[in-house]
Amino acid sequence: MSARRGVVRVAAAADVVHSVSQVVHSAADGSLLASAQHLWTVADAAVLDAVQQIPDSAVEVLEEGAKDGPKQDWLTPVADALQTTLEAIKEQLEGRNVPYAAGWSIISLVAVTKVITYPLTRTQVNWNPKTQP
Repeated sequence: MSARRGVVRVAAAADVVHSVSQVVHSAADGSLLASAQHLWTVADAAVLDAVQQIPDSAVEVLEEGAKDGPKQDWLTPVADALQTTLEAIKEQLEGRNVPYAAGWSIISLVAVTKVITYPLTRTQVNWNPKTQP
């Protein structure tokens, strides 16, 4: 670890301790807004420290991966079709004012998938010798 990173970590740790002590005092005074602001300061310090710890080589690898775009494999079209179906079911349920449309759309998609794949499951169970009476 370089000396610069060590100094940054110590400074970030000092900021965190200071901010936490301010949050405790602010909370004791009853000021929720001040407490929230101090918590955001702590979070910013933690993120800054984490970003500074990323080696330059890792950043270069991530940038090159972003240039190539998403990887396409055989499962991507299946996932895209399921996502489109799920969104369509959700939109239909929202149009009918069904509460918790997102949850019901997931349940509906699972039920439809089970109905579609039932013949395959039944054939597999019938061919398995361990399930024979």
